[in-house]
Amino acid sequence: MSEREEPVIEVVGLTKGFSDVLALNDVSFKVFKGDVFGCIGPNGAGKTTAIRCILDVLRPSKGEAKIFGESSSNHFSKYGGKIGTALENPGLYEELTGEENLDLYSHILKIVKEERKRRIDLLLSFVGLEAKRREKIAAYSHGMKKRLILARALLNDPEILIFDEITSGLDPEQKRIFYELIRHLREEGKTIFFSSHVLSEVEGICNRLCILREGREVFCDTLENLFLRFGRYVVRARFGDVERIDEIGNLPFIKNRWIEDSNITMFVSIDNIQEVNMKLDGLGLFDLSVTEIKLDDIYATIFGLEDKTRDSVKRFRESFSKGGG
Repeated sequence: MSEREEPVIEVVGLTKGFSDVLALNDVSFKVFKGDVFGCIGPNGAGKTTAIRCILDVLRPSKGEAKIFGESSSNHFSKYGGKIGTALENPGLYEELTGEENLDLYSHILKIVKEERKRRIDLLLSFVGLEAKRREKIAAYSHGMKKRLILARALLNDPEILIFDEITSGLDPEQKRIFYELIRHLREEGKTIFFSSHVLSEVEGICNRLCILREGREVFCDTLENLFLRFGRYVVRARFGDVERIDEIGNLPFIKNRWIEDSNITMFVSIDNIQEVNMKLDGLGLFDLSVTEIKLDDIYATIFGLEDKTRDSVKRFRESFSKGGG
């Protein structure tokens, strides 16, 4: 994807404050036509706030969000029909049925009557709600509501789809359907922007991503460049000669390393894992375990989750075992 192309979504210096809290702090990124762009980070990182600013649900304190080069404050009057959204707060009319909700939204989109009925029938069947089409939304489960807002997002066959945690509440079958749908939409040239806590789904379907932490972007680039920065493999091993630790750290293919007692964990960048084994074996390491690096490993490193998790569990077990006798 050429950086000289005009982005379909552009966020420039986006800052949004609530009272004394900065939900977003000078965030910038670009989403290009055909991208499947993932936005990840822990709760409170600013993912939903960024989406709401892009959609002009919230006005930024500073900076701006653009769609098709237009500021978010005026793009919906011009481009609203080209955007489909499925947000965490679905905005459904509880007193209406699933079919009536889609029909009402079709009116807003000015879809003609004959086409409206055809699309609603197809979409309700696709998301598995055909049998529930005449039930009121108030009786829908959380997962059923998620499926309905996915159908609503697709009604106008939009050029851009923006999802906020869309797969939470979907069962495994519906998630697989969603992933396959995303792949088809990308092949058709659609652009998808979505937030998620499920790192495996981001890794499986995204080509670019933004990692947010406390309102700032930690990384924003292609998934390929993220792995180039952090490595291709995770190597876990034990070593017998503590004095040789510095030699291990000086090896050029080691991107990161963590040592605890006589155990070492390393992110390495060499493509040929046999070469890695040979070089490390020569330093007296044994019990080598090698796995391909996953987005989950990188995420845990960025946010220091391994140490936090280990310490939290250790403290819990120590405190718990002291009680009761």
